[in-house]
Amino acid sequence: MAAPTSKAAVRISEAMRENRVPLRAKTIHSMLGVAQAGDDGNWGFQHCESNPLPFKYIVVDESSMIDAGLMASLLAARAKGTGSCSSATSINSHRSDTAHRCVI
Repeated sequence: MAAPTSKAAVRISEAMRENRVPLRAKTIHSMLGVAQAGDDGNWGFQHCESNPLPFKYIVVDESSMIDAGLMASLLAARAKGTGSCSSATSINSHRSDTAHRCVI
């Protein structure tokens, strides 16, 4: 379970706990593993196409709040055969001019 913000991740975790589902949601950034990508101050994600997330299924809440760059990074980090589901029908039109690098 993932969400674009900490507040949303907490709400999802609380809802899961109330329904006796032992899942703890994370922010998308923490799920992907933000890491420094060199000495120039840039950053990237530890999980990416060459180092995919270890999940069989990814559920994302409030996906309309996710910018295109972050959504692309999340989708690229899925392992082959990993399913995904989001709670919104479209990605918000926020522009992301930042290229997210893979850091292994």
